[in-house]
Amino acid sequence: MLCEKCQHDNCQWSYSMDDIEKLLAIQQELERINERLGELFPSNHPQFDDVFEDLGAASYYIREAGHCIQAAIKTVLRGGDNEVG
Repeated sequence: MLCEKCQHDNCQWSYSMDDIEKLLAIQQELERINERLGELFPSNHPQFDDVFEDLGAASYYIREAGHCIQAAIKTVLRGGDNEVG
């Protein structure tokens, strides 16, 4: 593949759709993990109050990780720009 940045064939910095698909798969896996956490301790679970703060924090950071992966995908598709829009 010809690199869009340096125009060299098989550049170490070039990306493929396979890279994007792998990032998307990780993002989707994070979403499923987050859903599973919510299902594991619903509000009527006897230990819900005990784990609410910790699982809430975990859920927040999982969502943030998904946003960061999405930003990385956008950056890769734009060819490496540092700005995310």
